[in-house]
Amino acid sequence: MIEWIIYNTLIPLLPIPLVQFASKLLDKYKNTFSIINDGQLFFYCTTIISTLLKDIHTVESLGDASGFLYLLLIVCVFLFGVTTTAERQTKEKMKNWYGWSSIAMTVTVTFVVLAIRYSKDLL
Repeated sequence: MIEWIIYNTLIPLLPIPLVQFASKLLDKYKNTFSIINDGQLFFYCTTIISTLLKDIHTVESLGDASGFLYLLLIVCVFLFGVTTTAERQTKEKMKNWYGWSSIAMTVTVTFVVLAIRYSKDLL
């Protein structure tokens, strides 16, 4: 399980603190929301859900939970589209909403995918 978390969660999300650290070194500090405002966390969610669906369908059927995963995947893709196509003024007004919703979706999807992978012995 630790190996999956390292390779599928920590390494893909590592650019966020690295950009923050580098911006601090260059005296051009960027807060977390300005880094994640472009929807990259929703893209991360889409990636780990679709990888789980591929792995599960090659091994066995997931049953009712696959419908929930497909719904979660559609929501992530929709939110990714909204954040990437929103106009600059809208992004400035809703900066906190974009940030908190992407963080909440990332945490939720990571735990759901990890729980399903653990229960299906796919770690």
